[in-house]
Amino acid sequence: TDVANAKPNETKYANCSIRWQNYHAVHSGKKGNGKKEGKDWELYDLTSDPGEEKEIAADHPEIVKQLSAEYDRWW
Repeated sequence: TDVANAKPNETKYANCSIRWQNYHAVHSGKKGNGKKEGKDWELYDLTSDPGEEKEIAADHPEIVKQLSAEYDRWW
């Protein structure tokens, strides 16, 4: 791997997800992918929707914001 040419910010959100309590947040890929602010993350409630069929990020923006901040802090 060519470390000198590495571009970590281009891969920061590649294949990432966060599990917290009963929630699973999945990122769409790259930050600012043309979606509105805060729409880069999908959120699922694993207790009521273990198959992750109903995306609930719009219903819980505070959880999305919290998990996004935690991911950024970890990165």
